[in-house]
Amino acid sequence: MSHTTPWRNFHVTVTLAYMLRASDDDLSELLSDRETGHSVSPAEAKALATELQARGFTYLPVCDNAGADGRCQGHDIEA
Repeated sequence: MSHTTPWRNFHVTVTLAYMLRASDDDLSELLSDRETGHSVSPAEAKALATELQARGFTYLPVCDNAGADGRCQGHDIEA
C-alpha cells in the first residue's frame, strides 16, 4: 500500500529577530500594508516585530495558516 502526500505551498517569512536588528534601509521596503499597498516604515516594522515577539512568535506570520511560531504550515494544492 502506498501513501500519497498532496503537494503543498508554503509562504516565505522572516524571523522577528532579523526585523529587529536590520537596518532601516533593509526594512524600508520589506513589508507593505495589505489594504493600501504602501510600504511599512522601518519604525512600524520594528514595533510590529516587538509586539509579535511578546505574543510568542519567532517568525512574522504572513498567512491565516501560521503555526504557534508564526511559520506557514502549508496549503494543499488541488490536483
